[in-house]
Amino acid sequence: MPSDRPETLGTRLSSVARVALNAIVALLVLATAAFLPRALDLSPWVGFWSLLVVFVVLAVAHGLRSYPLHTFGIRRRVGYAVAREGRCDECGDAIAAGERRRYARQAVAFGVPLHTLDWGVNTYCGDCRTHDDGSDHTKEETHQYEHEMA
Repeated sequence: MPSDRPETLGTRLSSVARVALNAIVALLVLATAAFLPRALDLSPWVGFWSLLVVFVVLAVAHGLRSYPLHTFGIRRRVGYAVAREGRCDECGDAIAAGERRRYARQAVAFGVPLHTLDWGVNTYCGDCRTHDDGSDHTKEETHQYEHEMA
């Protein structure tokens, strides 16, 4: 998600730390799959098949990942897009230029949504689209925001 926020040393270090953490988690998963069967004195074929399963799961999960790799727990995502028609869910007025919000509350492990607990779409007119934090999204592209549920 691109941000308009100016980059600082702190944000740059945070990005580097996130990449390093993702690499460490991936290496730990691979090392466990490769060496655990040997440590348990199992056949080398068990190690081969466990590595194969890990690679397949990682390949499939890579396309499904919606959050950073280190994300676990219940997460809420909201996508914002421009709405040009329909009725406002807040006041009921017709919409000429408004906002459509698609939200989802999901159980997440390793950045992959495992189960969607709740989801929906709300449409707001120009007068009702102001967010709880006072911000206003009017750009043409879709914005994605994530935050942890309390």
